[in-house]
Amino acid sequence: MTIISNFDRRICTGKNNRTVVVADDDSDNLALIAFVLDKLKLEYYLASNGKAALDLVYEKKPHLALLDVGMPHLNGIEVNILIKNDLFTNHISTIAITKLTELEHIKAIDNAGFDDYAIEPFIVEDLENKIKRYTRDSRATFSIIKESYFSEK
Repeated sequence: MTIISNFDRRICTGKNNRTVVVADDDSDNLALIAFVLDKLKLEYYLASNGKAALDLVYEKKPHLALLDVGMPHLNGIEVNILIKNDLFTNHISTIAITKLTELEHIKAIDNAGFDDYAIEPFIVEDLENKIKRYTRDSRATFSIIKESYFSEK
């Protein structure tokens, strides 16, 4: 594992062929999310600000981006809008990371086009399940569905 400048561009090459970019200005959150991603054997890149995260998204074209909505400067909502409005990145699944649970904040997350959200403090199992949902191999899922369908006939 390589660490570059305060978590920016920290990389872990997992055995899974799925890639995740995480942006959070809280190093404890980054460490916890990295723990979950290590457990899932995913390749990931960590950023401590929105600009670094956006650069990583454009460079790595990940399967999933987890974005803290409360970062200063370029926050997760702003980053997500840029991702979802770009023809080359709008297919990337995104999960908002937030401490805010009021209805108006959840609506803002939804309006920004996030696929899902995770509330801090995290319940590790819930976070793991959300990450799994957006990083599973759709071809493997299709095979399981197809197998199930034909075995019932």
